[in-house]
Amino acid sequence: MMINKTRVVILAGSAACLSNVTNAGVNFNADFINGFETGVFVRDDPKAFKDYSCEKPKSNSALASTVKQMQAPIALMKNMITDKEMKSVATSVEMFIAGILDLENVFIGDYDGGDFCSGMGFGRSGSKMLVDIAKKFSSIPDEHNPALRK
Repeated sequence: MMINKTRVVILAGSAACLSNVTNAGVNFNADFINGFETGVFVRDDPKAFKDYSCEKPKSNSALASTVKQMQAPIALMKNMITDKEMKSVATSVEMFIAGILDLENVFIGDYDGGDFCSGMGFGRSGSKMLVDIAKKFSSIPDEHNPALRK
């Protein structure tokens, strides 16, 4: 049940993010795709932008302000939740919102790093966010762990 709720949250967020990317007029050409694939592989390398001669995307202050306004009510709600599964879903939403901010920085504003660098930023941020969320759910709950069944 928790996984289905989580999927809905992730799919809804992904759809919103991708619609913004489409609206931003991103050119999904071979350079963008190559950059995206590179970004997936260098997601944990802090020197990736420098190594590939890409400018780091700058934060959009208006979007960052909106995201910060969203985080406070979610954190408050999370603290009030007693159900372990719903608390986990709320944590995923927090992680997803923070990740979207990094994804949007490539496409909002005046980032002009070119198609490869835009794709790398998008792939790097997106895969990092998804891996972080997957790590959150990588452990098997006790009630579903065959090793703990008697």
